[in-house]
Amino acid sequence: MKNKARDNGTTGRRDEKQNIILSSRRPVVPSSPKISVALLPPRHATLDRPALLRLTRQLIAFADVQLASLTLILTDDAHSAHFNKLLLNHDGATDIITQSYAPFPGEPPAPAAELYINLHRAWQVGHLATGVSPNRELLLYIAHGLNHLSGHDDATPLLRRAMRRRENAWLKRLDISEMPLFKVK
Repeated sequence: MKNKARDNGTTGRRDEKQNIILSSRRPVVPSSPKISVALLPPRHATLDRPALLRLTRQLIAFADVQLASLTLILTDDAHSAHFNKLLLNHDGATDIITQSYAPFPGEPPAPAAELYINLHRAWQVGHLATGVSPNRELLLYIAHGLNHLSGHDDATPLLRRAMRRRENAWLKRLDISEMPLFKVK
């Protein structure tokens, strides 16, 4: 009776002469990417991390984007301006910067991504804009980054409006509670 290799993410066949299993890994795209959150500077805000992670996972599902991992880097204006200059060679703070990294050979075929999100801007806009909460503004920035990661562009007014329609549709599907996701100190 011949032994069979178990299907545990590998494909395999038995080499009868050496009595070993020859295998090669099949890349597997995670159905739910690993999400991590970093605050820069570390104590400039308080977060409801579980709620932020839950809502981010929902937005990833709505955007139908395949990611190996996603890092949310939550910054203030000064750090946003630094990353904007470093990564895009643009001056000044911005609301969000989206970075995507191709996988190394042998890794799952989905990219890793980083969203540099300006919490101060979300806080300010959320408090200044009528009918917009800081929670919604933060989630809009995340949705916008995921929209870019799913292949959409906002290079023209028409494309920008199409992206905003998608983002607003995703936000309408979320259960955004009245409890704040974050508070800037």
